[in-house]
Amino acid sequence: MGKHIKTQLDYDIINDLAEELGRIDPENEKLNKYLQMENYEGGELRKHIKQFPWADKVPGATGK
Repeated sequence: MGKHIKTQLDYDIINDLAEELGRIDPENEKLNKYLQMENYEGGELRKHIKQFPWADKVPGATGK
């Protein structure tokens, strides 16, 4: 099986969905699961979410 290579559009979609979900439902179980991943994707998602003023309400972004 081949590897899937994410395009910039893939990253934009992931970040936009995570941003909207974090703003509307900061304690969403799935969002926080993905934010707590200890890999590159989890780190990039945390970095994106932390730039917003409401990020302190998202447990997965702050490690709470």
